[in-house]
Amino acid sequence: MAYHLPRVEHWIQNKNIYPYPTNIVRQVLTSPLSEYIIANFQILANTDAFSNLVQFASFIFILFSATLIFSIFKIGIKGQLFLLLALLSLPMLLFQATTTQTDLLASFFFISFILFALLIIQTEDNFNTNFIFLALSLTLGILTKYHIAIFAAPIVGYLLFYLIKKKNNKNTIFAVLISCLTITIILVPLFTRNIYFFGSSDFTILEINIIKRLGLNLDQIKYFSGDDKKLNFLYSKAYAFVFPSFYEGFGIPLLESMNMGCPIVCSNTSSFLEVANDAALFFDPHNSEDIKDKLEKIFYDKNLRKKLIDNGYSNIKKFSWEKCAQETLNVYKNLKK
Repeated sequence: MAYHLPRVEHWIQNKNIYPYPTNIVRQVLTSPLSEYIIANFQILANTDAFSNLVQFASFIFILFSATLIFSIFKIGIKGQLFLLLALLSLPMLLFQATTTQTDLLASFFFISFILFALLIIQTEDNFNTNFIFLALSLTLGILTKYHIAIFAAPIVGYLLFYLIKKKNNKNTIFAVLISCLTITIILVPLFTRNIYFFGSSDFTILEINIIKRLGLNLDQIKYFSGDDKKLNFLYSKAYAFVFPSFYEGFGIPLLESMNMGCPIVCSNTSSFLEVANDAALFFDPHNSEDIKDKLEKIFYDKNLRKKLIDNGYSNIKKFSWEKCAQETLNVYKNLKK
């Protein structure tokens, strides 16, 4: 419930599968295949009654695939029945079959991967078909749960050694091409999206979601970080400091801007009116037209800009850390009385 079904509900509600604001990063970062399937069932049936069908179907497929692996090792019907009974006696397996988690679907793909790996090693007959299903099983498994890549790595290494040892160039070339194709089609889009949203930006998930909803690209928004020296440089070179905040406890950036001769365009809420006084041009942060009008005013009215800068230099003299400390001390002294 922490991230499987919530992400499905968010996708349906938002009518897209973009990352959304959440403090549970797994909801937007983990492999999504199982939830994609659940979301389709839920949308088509207009109910969540079939949400656990993915895990239950995977449970049945696991039983079937496991017996096929036993048959490859020439283990008879009795051995296969014993395997089924052993699997059916696992409480966790039965419990998972009734949930919306991803473990059984991932396990099914991994077992299928092992099955086709054994078929490839056992015989070269139907190599192309077996390798296609092997590649699909692995990539879909990773698309369901990233951990599958770790468990599959030794088998992939052995298969690579096997193909090289066989010196069958035709099969080797086919295997490389199919591997590249399945990875490109199935996994690259997911990894590209994750890198785009989480690995190549200093913005938070919430900020990224807001930027996307505004129809902007991340390359249109610049993120800066650094020390006070760099901050002062930005203030001094900026044409204006725009502060469309709904609430601030005080508004230190307003003082920083005034101190560096940067005119202020900010919200008419919170403490801004008192702190900025006549050194700022105010707008209603809930009114986009008002924000636009005030920005146009500061950019086209040079006299207004100069007046705000001069008022800022005058206004900043009312504030200092010494004065703040003294007035705070006076408050404590008055409380003592």
